[in-house]
Amino acid sequence: MTNDEVLEALHQVELDVLLDIDAFCCEHQIAWWLDSGSALGAARHGGFIPWDDDVDIAMPRADYDRFCKLVSDGLLPGCILHNTHNTPGFAPLFSKICVEGTRFETEETRAAGYEQGIFIDVFPYDETFKDASKSSLQFRQAAMAQKRSYLYHSSKINVPHGGLLGAIERIGCLVLHWVERARVKNPAQYQNLYDALRPNAQETSGELCPFSWSRQVSFPISILTPTVKLGFEGHMLPVPADYDRYLTMTYGDWHQVPPVDQRHTHLPLLIQFPNGDVWDSAAS
Repeated sequence: MTNDEVLEALHQVELDVLLDIDAFCCEHQIAWWLDSGSALGAARHGGFIPWDDDVDIAMPRADYDRFCKLVSDGLLPGCILHNTHNTPGFAPLFSKICVEGTRFETEETRAAGYEQGIFIDVFPYDETFKDASKSSLQFRQAAMAQKRSYLYHSSKINVPHGGLLGAIERIGCLVLHWVERARVKNPAQYQNLYDALRPNAQETSGELCPFSWSRQVSFPISILTPTVKLGFEGHMLPVPADYDRYLTMTYGDWHQVPPVDQRHTHLPLLIQFPNGDVWDSAAS
């Protein structure tokens, strides 16, 4: 299979799961929306960003917790919920819905000993503090908890640069990995720290933030809900209420398609599809 054929096949599996999640959430009255790059894809491309290889969805915290409980109870056939509560080696402080009988192996998952299937990322949106100093601390501690969790779980971390600078960054991450391993006896502390950052009802700002995502932007609730629907690969799926403002706050001029040299597809080391077909980057 060529890389384009692999990406097309991957998109089809992800779309099938996404439609199952949509039907599941409708049945159980769970609020959700296409998030980040998937919302951008719906608004700009009418579906997947052509070179993107994953799907992101999001939910307000209460809906996220209920969604995770129902999926953990086996109510979404063919899918498995992975998060720090039930999956050894799992570093993200959000959840993934993985397709049973598939594999999606990256350098990070192999190094962490985490068996990952083809997946959809599920991000919780949490309320932020109204007090500016508490809010600033909340953002910093959430970012630190997520970074430390990644460093703890894997000795191989994706770094932003190549060449000599990238080599230095990888060495630095490896050193920090072993520092975390020496300091931390129970990696559950990262999730516990993250979960402890939520304000009570009297302290909330009226804004929500996906703290476990690298771009920590808080949004007024009215920008996110109630959701509206946009076309996504021929299906109508929910996106943030004011998706134009949401995408502008997230990406700036989101209408502008990046030049070819900035369109990056991050295919993994290996993919096993539901039909048993295997694509191995080492053999392609």
